[in-house]
Amino acid sequence: MKMRYLKYKNCKIGRNVQIGVNVNVGRGTVIGDNSI
Repeated sequence: MKMRYLKYKNCKIGRNVQIGVNVNVGRGTVIGDNSI
C-alpha cells in the first residue's frame, strides 16, 4: 500500500508525467494514464 501511495503522489505532482521519462520506461505508464 505504501508503494501505491508513492505512485499516486507522483501523479498528483504531474512532474514525472509531464517529462514523459517515466512513461517511456513503462514504470510510470499507469500514472500517465491516470494523469491523462
